[in-house]
Amino acid sequence: MISEIELSKLRKTFAEICERYSLYKFNGQNIYIKHFRVSDDLNIDFYYFSKYNDLLKKGIFTEKDKLSYLIKNNLWDKSNEDKIKLTHETLVDLYRNKCKVYKFADIEHYKKEIEVNENYLNNLIIDKAILMGETCETLARKSTDLLLIQQSFYKNKECTELLYSEKEFADLNSDQVDELFSLYNVCINDVSEINIKKIVTQGFFSQIFYLSSSPTDFFGQCLTQLSHYEVKLLTWANYFKTIFQNNDIPDSIRDNPEEIENWFNGKRNIENVINSNADSEGNVSLVGVSKKEMKFYGIDNPAGEAQQQKIFKELDKSSTGELSLEQSIQLGLI
Repeated sequence: MISEIELSKLRKTFAEICERYSLYKFNGQNIYIKHFRVSDDLNIDFYYFSKYNDLLKKGIFTEKDKLSYLIKNNLWDKSNEDKIKLTHETLVDLYRNKCKVYKFADIEHYKKEIEVNENYLNNLIIDKAILMGETCETLARKSTDLLLIQQSFYKNKECTELLYSEKEFADLNSDQVDELFSLYNVCINDVSEINIKKIVTQGFFSQIFYLSSSPTDFFGQCLTQLSHYEVKLLTWANYFKTIFQNNDIPDSIRDNPEEIENWFNGKRNIENVINSNADSEGNVSLVGVSKKEMKFYGIDNPAGEAQQQKIFKELDKSSTGELSLEQSIQLGLI
């Protein structure tokens, strides 16, 4: 069960998403970090490309050119690029396959494989970034990040009075700028995707969302005028609404979005197995599925009530909690 303090933080974050700013204390005063709208990307992206082109004219390496230089001079092995590509493709397959299983052991297996491959990929990317150093892309990104910070902090909740003007921001020392970046990162973490998923699975959110007839009705504006966080909120809200309205979620996982997704995918997969393999009398092969897993997914009567009771009795006898091949044959499941 989610703690009261975490629930309070999630309510605060939800209210901030609706208001399109995050509220924090900074140097003893309330400050407001603006949530950018989709349309705000125009100025940010325009600034980035302007900086990029200026750097390109000065002869600074692009990432593509710098990578070619490193490989040509044996500072970075081309095989590492193949490893990065392959690991990325492997992760895509692992995530896809994780959505196709229903056994607890299989789900945990994919979780571990995903973690191992993500760590491996991150280490490769870090090693590459160190060698790449400064390029047109990284330098343009740094300048754009500074603009983003300067344009994000406000003195008022209407976000019309900047905390620092362009000149005032330029006069800040590195420690002061780092402090702003740190607070901005706190904000980014508070409105992270995992926290947004947690918000949309809470009762305080669903009570409001389920009463709205459309995204425009919920936020009072057209989609292109919404902030990026509002768009993410609506996306995940509709996703979990579909799950909640058509399924009886176990109470033990209702506050855990990742486990809800695992449960939903597992239930769907095991039902597909039942529907595609059941014979005319309702018998179905569920080799290796434990009694605990069947109850967890709420699988009712996959092989007839009497047959199901036989399966449960055999599962109770099993030391592993799973049916052996011999037991499955004796029960007529194969």
